[in-house]
Amino acid sequence: MIWAKGQTPTVFSLGIIAAYVAVNLFTILHHEPWRDEAQAWLIARDASLLGLLKQMNYEGSPALWHLILLPFAKAGLPYISESLVHLLIATAMVAVFVLGAPFPRTTKVLFVFSYYVGYEFSVLARCYSLGILLMFLTAAMHERRFRHPLGYGLLVLLLSNTNVFMLFVASALALRFGYELVRGRESVDHRKLACLGLALMGLGMALAVLQLIPAPDNERRAAVNLVRLGNFPRAIEGAFFPNGGDPNTYALVAAVVLVAALLSILRRPGALFVVLWSFAALSYVFMFKYHAARRHHALLFMILMFGLWIARYEPEVYWFGLRTRLQKLYARIDFSCLARRSIQFCLLIGVAFCLKMHYEDIRYPFSASRDIATFLLDHGLERRPIVAHGSCRASAVLPYLPRRQFWYAGIRKYGSYIVWNMESAENARLSVSEVVARGRQAFPDSDDLLFLLSMSVQSPELHGLKRVFAPDTGRWITHDRCVLYAWTTRNM
Repeated sequence: MIWAKGQTPTVFSLGIIAAYVAVNLFTILHHEPWRDEAQAWLIARDASLLGLLKQMNYEGSPALWHLILLPFAKAGLPYISESLVHLLIATAMVAVFVLGAPFPRTTKVLFVFSYYVGYEFSVLARCYSLGILLMFLTAAMHERRFRHPLGYGLLVLLLSNTNVFMLFVASALALRFGYELVRGRESVDHRKLACLGLALMGLGMALAVLQLIPAPDNERRAAVNLVRLGNFPRAIEGAFFPNGGDPNTYALVAAVVLVAALLSILRRPGALFVVLWSFAALSYVFMFKYHAARRHHALLFMILMFGLWIARYEPEVYWFGLRTRLQKLYARIDFSCLARRSIQFCLLIGVAFCLKMHYEDIRYPFSASRDIATFLLDHGLERRPIVAHGSCRASAVLPYLPRRQFWYAGIRKYGSYIVWNMESAENARLSVSEVVARGRQAFPDSDDLLFLLSMSVQSPELHGLKRVFAPDTGRWITHDRCVLYAWTTRNM
């Protein structure tokens, strides 16, 4: 069981979970998935198993999420299946937290309905909820990790293969487990089983690393792709305040909250190690590898909550003989209470932003992909040859269409999901004239050629094009939109 001994799920807990499902299911039914959601579905649908695993060398993420989607996509189920599977995972994540986390009810409610858990990791179908679910399961099993080392090792193995950020968390857990095993600080009745559990963790990390080794032509194959030292402070701010605002004020408040939370677990070095190790690894990614978005910043907050969770079950340790001084400091200031109140304040702001995003997603299009696909289907155009450019945006249309591919002008061949290689990157900014020329060269005898472009072309007739369909120019949540053009030799 994931809840504490002697406890059972209450009406309160089940009510939170039911409300979470109802709110997110309603929004999902109005949500238009965008290109990141389409990419995973297309890989699962169109790639062979070997091709799927090879694609991970371009995705920068292990394949567990894609493998979960694979049977649904291969079976020809509708695209919404991805969102429903993801909601099931997100619901399990919330259930583990509500039933197992040692936090007050107020914190649980605010956490579940704050922006990241209540919208970003529930409505938008990505691999992150899967990682958080597995991380929370390891927290629920933390006290019993040496009594059930194989189960714990399997969880860490799976955690390693959700995304690169969770791989760092898994490595911290494996190092901690190995250290405790070597030092014999825990009572281990079956040391061989504990060693096998540690071997499972190592196997999981090895499998993840093999998938994360960049392909030779990967556009991000360098160890350092950028140098943005300011990205990490910005990430800390985004972890606590996803809605933006005055950067100086939010950054200061976020720093205070983080320091208070770390001080509250200072006497639990095992939990502190997991948090600091993971933060250090993520800081490398944010500052030197990838210009992260707020969904990546959120993982810092999730890791901090994970650290606070497991710290509740660890004995106090005083560092470097500072017992007397620390006891006096902690007698004056209740850092646990300060951290709890500070986190609740941040979560409350996140709840307001979550409600705003649900409202906007229901009222406004999140992506133009569904509108474009509907137009193609309604007018019988889905079987025509389509030249696409702005490939990552155009690809978001494909999951709605009968299984087919677009001809991508940037790589001069048919495809569905995007392979993030140098050729694709170097041809990302082709001019309209070059796109049209490549399309006409590839289909010289086609009188019904269509062009799906991520840019709106001024005076398209100068390029031999006629605008066929442009999505409504009302309010959009993302820039995930394209315009459909026809080669003018055919009257439509």
